[in-house]
Amino acid sequence: MKFSQLQIGQRFRYRDRTYTKSGPLQAIAAGSSSAEMIMRAAMIEVVEGDDTSEKVASSLQPLRDALGDYHRIVQQCSGTEAAPLREQLDHAYRRLIGELERLERA
Repeated sequence: MKFSQLQIGQRFRYRDRTYTKSGPLQAIAAGSSSAEMIMRAAMIEVVEGDDTSEKVASSLQPLRDALGDYHRIVQQCSGTEAAPLREQLDHAYRRLIGELERLERA
């Protein structure tokens, strides 16, 4: 299988090392915290028995927390004269959370 066919969060073997796909061209080796570039056409072997959806959901939790913090700060900074802007920001926040939930279900 080619690296490009993996979903983000899937584990695989490449050059005798186990990785987790972290982006379209990046992966993180087991025991490491820094991403490495992997060619899209690189031939890899999927690690079987891996529950990727649970791992992807847990890896998205820091993003969910950061979005929540950002949203709270924006709400505190905008006064009553900024009500239309606050509505737009609330709408954008709900869209972001919706996309995040969609990624967690994928």
